Amino acid sequence: MVKYLLLLALVSMNLYLAAQQDINTPSRMFWHQDFSSGRLPEGWINQAVNDSNLRWECTNQPFPGSYGRDQQAPPIASASGGFHMQYAPAVRIDKYYRRWEKAGIWPDAYFQTAAISCSGRSSVVLTFQQNFMWNDWGKVRPGGGLYVGVSNDGINFKEYEVRHDIASEADCPNPMHVELNISAIAAFQPAVYLRFYWKGIYAWYWMVDDIELSEAPEADLSASALVSHPLAGNTFTNADIFRFNIVNLGSKALSQPFDCYLQVDNRPALRQTIPLSDKKALAVVDTIVAAFPPVDLTDYGIHTIRFYTSLPGDTRRS
Repeated sequence: MVKYLLLLALVSMNLYLAAQQDINTPSRMFWHQDFSSGRLPEGWINQAVNDSNLRWECTNQPFPGSYGRDQQAPPIASASGGFHMQYAPAVRIDKYYRRWEKAGIWPDAYFQTAAISCSGRSSVVLTFQQNFMWNDWGKVRPGGGLYVGVSNDGINFKEYEVRHDIASEADCPNPMHVELNISAIAAFQPAVYLRFYWKGIYAWYWMVDDIELSEAPEADLSASALVSHPLAGNTFTNADIFRFNIVNLGSKALSQPFDCYLQVDNRPALRQTIPLSDKKALAVVDTIVAAFPPVDLTDYGIHTIRFYTSLPGDTRRS
C-alpha cells in the first residue's frame, strides 16, 4: 500500500499529515469516544493540578481569545465535529500571568478516561485528532508540553509529547491526526487509562476529539514527519537534502526491504530503498530515516513536496 506525506512550501513549510483507512479494509477499532453527548463521560477525571481551578471543558465553541484580545480560534475540524475536549488557560491567565510566573505556578490540568479493557488485544494503537497553539512567553517550565499518558494501573503513566515540533505561535493542522502504538503498555491489559495533560505552559489552547483504540494491522508504516527542514525559516538551495521519519505501527517487526519516494512538484519521483533484513529489522514502534539525494529548489519560491512509502501487505494508506 502506498502512503503519502504532503508538504506545501513557501520559504517556510507547512506540514499536512493525514491517515485514512481504506474503504475495503475492515475496521479494527474496538473503543472510541467523540464527546457527542456534550459532557465528560461517566467515570472520567477532569483535574486541575494546582490552585488555578482551570479545567478542561467539553464544548462545541471556539477558543474565545485571551485577555484583552479577540483572536478566536475555530473549533477543531474533527471527523465527528461538534463537541470536543478543550483546554484554554490563556482566557484567564494572560491578565495575571506575571503573578503566576513570580510564584512559579503554571496552569497544569488533565482529563483521564475510565478504565478501558484491552484484554485479548495483542496490539493496541491509539489515535486521536487535535488542534492547538502554544506560546513560550512567560517561560515554559522545564519538561512542559502537551502530553498523552497511557497506564495499565491508573498510577504509573508512559507519556508521549504530541506537539510534533510545532513551534511557539505556529499554526497546527486542523485537525492534526495523531497515531501512537501503545501495545507495550496496553496489550492484553484488562484496564487501560488514557490521560491528556497540559503541563508547564501559560497559553494558548488545546482541543482533542475522536479518540480511538484499535488493533494494529500486521503491516502498517507511517510516513510520519519531515526531519531535515524546519516548518519555518527555510532558505532553499540548489542541493536541499530531504529526510523523513518512517515509523512501524504494525503488529510485527519488518525485515523485508521497502521503497520510499520523493516527488518535488511535477518532477519524476526519486526512489530510495530501505534495506531491511532479518539481522536489521524495523521493530514495532521503531523509527527509521529515509534520506534522498540533493535536489535543486532555487527555481521557484513555492514547491509541492510529496513523500510516500510502498510496503507490500500494508492495509492502510496515510
